[in-house]
Amino acid sequence: MEINPPETFDSPMSMLFLNIRLGHARLLAVILTAISTLLTVWTLLWAMVSGSSASITAIAHSSQPISHVTGSGALSMACPAISPIQTFPAGPGPIAVAFDGINIWVSNYFSGSTPYTTTTVLRPSDGFQVMTPTVGLSPRGMAYDGSNMWVANSNSFTVNVLRASDGFHVMTPTVEIGPDFPTYDGQYMWVANTNYGTVSVLRASDGYPVITPTIGENPRGMAFDGENIWITSGADNTVGVLHLDDAVTPTISYVMSLTVGSLPGGMAFDGTNMWVVNSADDTVSVLRASDGAHVMTPTVGSFPASIVYDGTHMWVTNSGAGSGNTVSALRVADGTLAGICIAGNWPSGIAFDGSNIWVANYSDDTVSKIPVMTTLTNKVYLPLIVR
Repeated sequence: MEINPPETFDSPMSMLFLNIRLGHARLLAVILTAISTLLTVWTLLWAMVSGSSASITAIAHSSQPISHVTGSGALSMACPAISPIQTFPAGPGPIAVAFDGINIWVSNYFSGSTPYTTTTVLRPSDGFQVMTPTVGLSPRGMAYDGSNMWVANSNSFTVNVLRASDGFHVMTPTVEIGPDFPTYDGQYMWVANTNYGTVSVLRASDGYPVITPTIGENPRGMAFDGENIWITSGADNTVGVLHLDDAVTPTISYVMSLTVGSLPGGMAFDGTNMWVVNSADDTVSVLRASDGAHVMTPTVGSFPASIVYDGTHMWVTNSGAGSGNTVSALRVADGTLAGICIAGNWPSGIAFDGSNIWVANYSDDTVSKIPVMTTLTNKVYLPLIVR
């Protein structure tokens, strides 16, 4: 999963303006992040001085675990009985992450104001860089089909299909403008063409374009519920549900269109409900997949972008500066906030490897590895500076 894509441009001049804007945006994000972090530290110090009874559990960015730290007041800061949060280097502008069953893949989108053309493949145990396959211009969303990793190149109008075991280039299907959010349904790879308002349905075995239905404008996320494909539309704040009838001549059925919150983006399925992040109103819409009925609308941090399911909790990246670069963990049973972890600057894409949550930190060229706890109880997990 990943953050909302900027516009994709064809002309060199338009591309230049896009690059300049992105460079300025990343600088602004760094400044806002510093301010937010200072405010967080000030709040903690004030709590310690004033003898606050708050209890805050912390996970350190350091690779060395901290057993217990006690302040002068009643504030207690202790690491859970698991490994701390770790941060590993990635390529320039990491924006999306995916897991292939063995390694973590990171798409490197921009370097300053320059589009990038690589993915970084990390070993989950220690963050070792296994390989750095070359792909098309400005890679974004990725999806694994059981053998190959599909990488959408948002400014190349292509999708690179790479053998996951060694990065070997298998094929490069051509799609339409602004490809992103590839999603696998077990037979076909669906790729949203963000500038065309269409989705390319590609046969996974050979990349053949089976059908290209029209969807809503400004698609910002896609997910599969085992039966249908769900696609968010940022233009009208809706989610479209599509079904592929795989007959002799494949056809698309438009199952339903559902209204959600403002600027819907990433989605994740929990086996019963579809969870849709609403970036502009800091909420998540939970919809029953069978009929689209609204179940609940939990509140998360500032400008939620991406979401992933770990079997018990939904993890949401909060990319807005007002949230201090956090990841919220929501209990699936009732939407209760179970915990908050601090990641790197501008957390965007997110993935789960079976044991850890991985977050792409767009503005500091890193990824965060967050060990999943079996029980989270409304605590804030903060990074500590270890000397």
